[in-house]
Amino acid sequence: ETTALPYGLKLKAGQFFADFTRLGKVHSHDLPFTDRPLSLDRIIGGEDKARGLEFSWIPPIGHYIRLTGGIVDNIGADVPITSGITRLDGESDDFAFHSGDHRTFGDLMYYGRAATIFELGSLVNLNVGADYAHGRDRGARQIASGDFKLSWTPRPDSYDLFELSGEYLWSRTHGALSDDALLPGVRTTGSANAYGGYVYAQYKFGKSWQPGVRFDYLHDRAFGEQNLDGDGVPDGVGRIGDNVRTYSAYVNYHLSEFNRLRLEVSYIQGDQLVAANSRDDWQAFLQWTITLGPHKHPFSP
Repeated sequence: ETTALPYGLKLKAGQFFADFTRLGKVHSHDLPFTDRPLSLDRIIGGEDKARGLEFSWIPPIGHYIRLTGGIVDNIGADVPITSGITRLDGESDDFAFHSGDHRTFGDLMYYGRAATIFELGSLVNLNVGADYAHGRDRGARQIASGDFKLSWTPRPDSYDLFELSGEYLWSRTHGALSDDALLPGVRTTGSANAYGGYVYAQYKFGKSWQPGVRFDYLHDRAFGEQNLDGDGVPDGVGRIGDNVRTYSAYVNYHLSEFNRLRLEVSYIQGDQLVAANSRDDWQAFLQWTITLGPHKHPFSP
């Protein structure tokens, strides 16, 4: 990563978290809540892991704007929902689309992001951003998103902080189907799509307590195993529509700057099964995070 390019330019190469979406490039332990929102996790495919080249530019103007562009092999550490086959057990580790023997520069993933900050007063800030990516490897993949974060400090001499933030994402993958997704009499090409987003609100009381709530929604029409005769054994692969809603409440307790406890409770509800033989499920998380030594990332929630 360069440190002294002129005109507000910065360049980095190698393996990194792409500057794409608001929370996708943030490590899980640095998220405002315990788990990654399902819409973000499934559409992106985990964290924004990428390998390639990225540049960013902050124009020398009076208003802060950051423009980012990149050329990478892919975005995401795991298989995204629009590219994979969801098994009956909920796993999605196989690709639904065929991968060619060779990739050209036209088959890489190209992405861009624009982000800015508006000061709505001495104690209120609004961050907004927009992203778009397009590339080919296992099918042609498109991703678009828009995000915001509103921050309000009630009093300039306190640690209290209110945050309202959210993001909307859309993705589509289409192309030649893999052998795992092909069935007799089924066409050899297909497409899958997904959209959704999350919104959360949290309030930090002083240095220690920070409760919050979050709502997440994911709609997808992606490839999945089918059990048409009800015997529990997969007997087909097809596009399955699903809507999953997650309602969460959480609380952070900061014992110190480097020591944090976090509790979260979530209720998940879907059109398809979200747990064993059930279309709804309760989840609870208890997390203890300790930081040893210097610990800093280029992006923060």
